[in-house]
Amino acid sequence: MDAMNINLNVYWNKRAEYAALYLVDELLADAVCTLSRILYTLECKEIGSKVQATQYALHTLPAHWHSILTDALQIRQGEKRKIGLVSRWRRAKETQAFIRFIIQHCNNRHMLTSIKA
Repeated sequence: MDAMNINLNVYWNKRAEYAALYLVDELLADAVCTLSRILYTLECKEIGSKVQATQYALHTLPAHWHSILTDALQIRQGEKRKIGLVSRWRRAKETQAFIRFIIQHCNNRHMLTSIKA
């Protein structure tokens, strides 16, 4: 649990500061799928694959997050799409919001301690 806490509240909290990172498809997919996996691990008490965890998140998180979760799964599965810069930036900002949401959700639901680096 301590490693999960540090991962969320130090590593991912820091990465949430930089929306521009998530203009890159692979970094977006890695962030969304990894955070879904952390959520899955905390909720289900087992480690699943990133795809399995992201599918779990699609079924358990509010509909607001479904678009970014679906995008992450499609990227992870090798589906490439042309997307304009404005839409790409909007999606990067949504990824940033998703990271912050998962950190907050896990801290509240699993009583993790918010740690600042």
